[in-house]
Amino acid sequence: MHRLVHGPHAREHRLERRTTEILDFESQVGRLPRVTLAVLLTFALTPQLQVVPFPSEVGEPAEVRLRRQGQPVANATVHAEQPDGSTIVVGTTNDAGSVVFVPTLPGDYVITTRQDAVRVVVPHRVASTQARWPLAFGCVPLGLAALWQLRRERGRRES
Repeated sequence: MHRLVHGPHAREHRLERRTTEILDFESQVGRLPRVTLAVLLTFALTPQLQVVPFPSEVGEPAEVRLRRQGQPVANATVHAEQPDGSTIVVGTTNDAGSVVFVPTLPGDYVITTRQDAVRVVVPHRVASTQARWPLAFGCVPLGLAALWQLRRERGRRES
């Protein structure tokens, strides 16, 4: 009976010993800086896509800028996936690396382009146009009431 249990138990510990050797971080010295360098180079060499202003409003022009290593990328086709799931072609970037589009639907857009077999993706939020008049109708009377109350308090202190 002891041999039936001892054999599998010993194999289990041998496997455990092998896995701890694989996870021995002391022998991994020197690899972490190389990984960091590889990640930094990857991010430095891939194109960057930016949408300004963020977030924007429906009907307000938004500028999509495409840069690679800080330099503008011209003649890149930019697409936008609208909140309803449809995809539209925004346009082609000009010499300054930008293209302007006017969002027609509120919600989350996904702006994409391909550059040298790399797909660059950036999210963009578009808010519905906000009516600021109701806010003004609420804030102005409250501000006047607060000023009137402050004046009244000053008048009581002086007398």
